[in-house]
Amino acid sequence: MNLNRTLRKNRKGNIAAVSVFVLSTMIAVVAYSVNVGQMTVALAQLQNASDGSCKASAWKLLEQYGTTDAVAMATSQAQAVVKANMDPRGVDSTLLPQTDLDFGKYAWNPHTNQYDVTWGTTPANLVRTKLFRLDGRGNSVILALNKFLDRETVELKSVSSAAFMAATGFQAPTGNNKLEILPFALDIDTWIAMENGSGTDTFSVNPTTNAVTPGTDGKREIKIFPVGADRSLPSGNRGTLRFGANNNSTSKLSRQIREGLDSNDMAYHSNGFSVANGPIDISGDPGVSAAIESDLNLILGQDRVLPLFTSVNGNGANASYRIVKFVGVKVVKADLRGALAHKAVLIQPSSFVVEEATTNMKMPVNQTGNIFAKPFFINIQ
Repeated sequence: MNLNRTLRKNRKGNIAAVSVFVLSTMIAVVAYSVNVGQMTVALAQLQNASDGSCKASAWKLLEQYGTTDAVAMATSQAQAVVKANMDPRGVDSTLLPQTDLDFGKYAWNPHTNQYDVTWGTTPANLVRTKLFRLDGRGNSVILALNKFLDRETVELKSVSSAAFMAATGFQAPTGNNKLEILPFALDIDTWIAMENGSGTDTFSVNPTTNAVTPGTDGKREIKIFPVGADRSLPSGNRGTLRFGANNNSTSKLSRQIREGLDSNDMAYHSNGFSVANGPIDISGDPGVSAAIESDLNLILGQDRVLPLFTSVNGNGANASYRIVKFVGVKVVKADLRGALAHKAVLIQPSSFVVEEATTNMKMPVNQTGNIFAKPFFINIQ
């Protein structure tokens, strides 16, 4: 009997069996790694699409804040971003607007000491997108090496939520930036009356070009200047504010109307402007020249910040306006020639984002205006 030959044959069989086992294990490990990598990439893509569509939708919601088309336009924006960021397979099923998009309000409740989320309420400042890749929608992730695993597809879900809040103040601009705030103040009662339906709607602003033309656009106009005769302002004051250096020169006023406040102006207001902790007082300037008419006409249709006041103390150069809110406006008419009764600077409300805006998120909604800080992500599942 040849024992050595027998042992050699047995060793060959063992090695072959072990080799098959090791090879199978390696293939399974490789398959698992490939599929995990594929799922990781697919999930990252889904999350990016979810975040991108949510943020874009929130921006569009902000741009159209308060209009009847706001939700519809925000929905279209979300769909467009998802389509641009997902692979072609089942992209139309990844986001179904009827079930996967939610709009509502996000506001601080001082009574419960927490944020309230109210879905389906307008005007909305909150959007939630839910993206899915599901077998039932025909867009689940098909695993590349599914023969080596028990499952051929993987289902994925991603949720993103974003909100925007009204500005309660403004910090000093940096570099060459300007804070585009009008050096005028309007009494808050007139603004509230406009919000409740007072005023006219005789001018239309093109949202793309800012061109102002006669016509209606659903936004009412009110007069901000001159207001001395019918707003009971102190003698010599017409609602102009003293930003920056302590002088009321027409050249300074003209520059601030056209360009906003620069770093030199803001140096006199080192803490910026904020009503987050209560009203603030800003000095007023007496008188105004008709020369600013041309400056106002240069900014027709452009977004500007306007302070609102509740009262004025003092007269002339000693006047002080009690500012309680900042709102967004567009100047639509400027006529400062002729008799005082015929002069008019008309504005209409406008919602927009200001780079220098600051916000106290715990401030009641009715104490904030229609100027906003940038949209931000929040954790709402």
